[in-house]
Amino acid sequence: MQYSLKQAYQELVSYTHYRSNLNLTKAILKESASTIDWLDERGLKTELVNNTQEVHQQHPKVYHQYIDKFAAFDRLIHRFKDHGGQLLLKTAGTKIIQKDGNIVGVQVHQDKHDFVIDCSAVVVADGGFIGNPDLVKEYLAINPDNLYSMGERKATGDGIKMLAELGADTRHMGVFENHAASVISPQNHKWHNGTIFSLTNLPFLWVDSAGNRFVDESVCYDFALWGNATYTAGGYYYIILDQQFVDYISAQSLDWTDSFERTFKSLDHQVMTHKVGRFHKLMLIWKKRFKKKPGGVRNRYKIWRSNCTCRNWILKTRLNSTMSMSTKKKILIFINHLIICVSRFERVRFMPLKPVQLL
Repeated sequence: MQYSLKQAYQELVSYTHYRSNLNLTKAILKESASTIDWLDERGLKTELVNNTQEVHQQHPKVYHQYIDKFAAFDRLIHRFKDHGGQLLLKTAGTKIIQKDGNIVGVQVHQDKHDFVIDCSAVVVADGGFIGNPDLVKEYLAINPDNLYSMGERKATGDGIKMLAELGADTRHMGVFENHAASVISPQNHKWHNGTIFSLTNLPFLWVDSAGNRFVDESVCYDFALWGNATYTAGGYYYIILDQQFVDYISAQSLDWTDSFERTFKSLDHQVMTHKVGRFHKLMLIWKKRFKKKPGGVRNRYKIWRSNCTCRNWILKTRLNSTMSMSTKKKILIFINHLIICVSRFERVRFMPLKPVQLL
């Protein structure tokens, strides 16, 4: 399939509604093919694979993934050193030095010492500012407590600060890359539960903090839109399942597609199954999370809260304690009358349960 620079540019700027840096977008696209070849020649090889997201399967094949990524980066670094390059570890840039309008050096900090490296150009590629809580709070449109980052936490905005001192354009500082949804524990970021993770990746009924359905849940098959929808909803949402459905998926598999299946299958060169479940451990998980506490009442319904993250979302298996009683009632009404949302995505099959019309 032929895919021209013009077609790629038009698709990207349409997808971002022309809110991206147009000149930069075009420059990156123009240099992309030669950059891939340049890296390949220097030991960082890639392979062309199908896109890892379901909704993009009919798009032109342009998705490249690393082959033997970590060893490849080692080869790239060794080649850099063999050609006279110097790699300084544990060294932070603190200031770009100018003279008569030209770059003449960069001031750095290493092992409690400051010194200047003479140079005529500086490439700033330190990964943004997701590791800087103050900057995140300043530019984030939601409560920072609802954000969990999968980005590089050592990226604290030092490069942006140096560039701002030179008068750089920082108008796009508030652009966050929201990407898909997942399940994490705020207390233990290494925690993972495969059952809950899989259920998060399916188009069940989602409601916001007011108990309102806010999006066509098949958005979970487009990771960028999924992330943005959750961000717009205030940074979190609730996934609702009724007991009949929980009983069914605990015993039966579904002819549905986990939105992350293609990602993992593509990376391992495996065949897609387009099946999920059965989730035989689901009731055990919920019994542990919803057991009756002394003086309390056992929760009858299963309500999951999904908090916004940058490239990730949080799920909590409990009602939000800050919700009003009227909101709780509204959610319970949703549970009583709605079983599941019908997705328009062709690989998703509706459960053999009686559907209810969504208004």
